Amino acid sequence: MGKKNANFLFWSVFLSALGCTFLMYGLHAFQSVYLPSMVCSALFFWLTWAWLKHARPVWLIVAAIILGRIILELPLRILDFQSTSASLLEPVCSIVAILLAVVCYRRRTLRASIISFVVLLLLNTIGHYLWIASIDEYLFSCTATAVCVGLTWLCLLKAQRPWMVAGALCLGILLVALPFLIIAFTRTIYWMPLILCALSAIVLTTLCYRERSRVVWLLSFTVLVLLNSFVQYVWIHTSLYFAH
Repeated sequence: MGKKNANFLFWSVFLSALGCTFLMYGLHAFQSVYLPSMVCSALFFWLTWAWLKHARPVWLIVAAIILGRIILELPLRILDFQSTSASLLEPVCSIVAILLAVVCYRRRTLRASIISFVVLLLLNTIGHYLWIASIDEYLFSCTATAVCVGLTWLCLLKAQRPWMVAGALCLGILLVALPFLIIAFTRTIYWMPLILCALSAIVLTTLCYRERSRVVWLLSFTVLVLLNSFVQYVWIHTSLYFAH
């Protein structure tokens, strides 16, 4: 594909995704958390499938659709993460729908379709409910820690260099958190224990994966519990004290 054709394809896909995003924002008039997310997931699944049927390469289409989905709300989420965190699962569900559409298009099996449908249904219902409930600082931190533990363990299953994988995951978290800390430090300092818990979860999971020792598992579990409870409590009250 020539450079001009690639540029034309990228902007065509991007604008179509942007149009779907505007349509999704209109659904918020119904004042429902679940409806916009479910419709948006279905819409972006269909959009990805439709573009994959008529164009290549896959990575260009996926990148353009994801960019069109998040570009309008990304600045607002960076500047005021705490106020927008309740709806953070909406773009996540859309991105998951885009990736699952690629999987379903390539595999073309009933099994892949059923699994994708179940995953999206759970994310847009139970996932949303748990996410909104976990906005409480302690439950939110525990949820993020559990996700980091599970993700790290999955990444380590076929890794030849576990600590390199752990380093890459930690770097990814720091790169995501860094813009928030730079742009709105006074607002995001409240969430510093969350970053610490996530990084600790990755490091300790890697240690448990390598050692496979009950003592290491017990110590790692104890450390994560203390980080998500006592350290969280001390930090919140200390940060609030200095804020005043």
